[in-house]
Amino acid sequence: MPSMPALKWLVTGCVAGASLYAVVLGLVWAPEPQGGQPRMVATASLGRAALPDFTALVERVGPAVVNVTTRSIVRHPPDVAEHHFDIYRGLTGKEPASQRTVLGIGSGFVLGDDGYILTNAHVVEGADEITVRLTGKTRELKATVVGTDKDTDIALLKVRATHLPVAPTGSSAALKVGDWVAAIGSPFGFDNTITAGIISAKERKLPHGSPTPFLQSDVAINPGSSGGPLVNLNGEVVGINSKIYTRTGGYMGVSFAIPIETALKVSAQLRKRGFVARGFLGIETQALTEALATAFGLEQVAGALVTVVQPRGPAARAGLKSGDIVLGYRGTSIDHPDDLTRAVGDTPPGTRAQMRLWRRSSAMTAAVVLDAMPIEDLPARAEASDLERLVHGAGLVLVEAPADHCRNLNIDYGLIVQSVDVRGGPQALQLGDVIVAVNDNAFKTRGEFERLIEGRQAAPLALLIVRAGRSQYVALEQAPRARGR
Repeated sequence: MPSMPALKWLVTGCVAGASLYAVVLGLVWAPEPQGGQPRMVATASLGRAALPDFTALVERVGPAVVNVTTRSIVRHPPDVAEHHFDIYRGLTGKEPASQRTVLGIGSGFVLGDDGYILTNAHVVEGADEITVRLTGKTRELKATVVGTDKDTDIALLKVRATHLPVAPTGSSAALKVGDWVAAIGSPFGFDNTITAGIISAKERKLPHGSPTPFLQSDVAINPGSSGGPLVNLNGEVVGINSKIYTRTGGYMGVSFAIPIETALKVSAQLRKRGFVARGFLGIETQALTEALATAFGLEQVAGALVTVVQPRGPAARAGLKSGDIVLGYRGTSIDHPDDLTRAVGDTPPGTRAQMRLWRRSSAMTAAVVLDAMPIEDLPARAEASDLERLVHGAGLVLVEAPADHCRNLNIDYGLIVQSVDVRGGPQALQLGDVIVAVNDNAFKTRGEFERLIEGRQAAPLALLIVRAGRSQYVALEQAPRARGR
């Protein structure tokens, strides 16, 4: 039997909760004039806002949401593991395993009925095996990674299936702060779980230089939800759930989703070439403060202050200097360095871009021709431009090495291995290898390389490569079939 104070608190809480629920429905409690029972009174101003119905949304999008499970083999580093292995042997007399299996879970959704699926890059990072489970656990499919982009945290998967249910896509730009949205995913492995909330902010900038302007919501996102869709009330995907702000590892009311426009743009490039082409300007910048703006003679605190200009880079060739302030890029105002980072990254390499600058208390313009992002700055699936020559065939993707990279390796020309699935024993090609010759024939263009390997599909092929600064030959039992653009 609760005490009287506790009972009084309990009753007060229940009445308060009931009153709040009534207000949401457009009703309020009003006491009878003579002290009788309270009655319900409709309020015109609140009655227009009805609670949303998510049932149609789930029926439309739910079948296209998938559970993504990954299996990774983690091997112990020899130099670290040996000491612990010796201790293990001494205590148990047994030989310890040199590797362990790590399982992961995430979510995703079907982008096309031909088997393409979108999820987060971090969901499949390092995975040796990926399994996609459709709603209802009635069908499991093995998935392969078409490509990933760490900068935006997008991954495109492919399963061998057709006529899959497809999630319709909408527009994140049409969202307003306060709009209802829902997330469907597999938190903690519970597939096709729906949570709901509202949009808290748009174009939220996160630290660590992310090029993505996130959608922020208070939708509950927990481990396993990553990669699942954020859906509007029309049953359209407006974002991909990617990150949460948390101090405990669980939901705390601050969730971030990648806008669907960004995801579709990235996925189109991943589908086309397996990586994303981004422009590179070759500068480092910082945000302006009021004091800095005054010191440089600016009336407004807006722009990207150039701190470093990389030698021989696009900005250096265009004449940019430390102390310049970038105010505009291709007709768009630059208020913050993140604006410039995203704008340059969205520009195809080789593009001639006009920039509006502030230098020594006066405005000026400069024209810059963007390079491709340098190899050392690229994510796991390297990025390259449409202008860079590609060779696709037999699981091999090559890209021309930039001039700076060639100089560092002391070579005249080479093709960098960006993706490889060619079986050639322990000496097979690896990511980052630079091919400089076929057998004993050097080449100086992509066309020469194609001619050297042409017609050699059945014969073993020896490629001279540079790996980790050292030259060596690797043998391929099957030559790549060259197909350029």
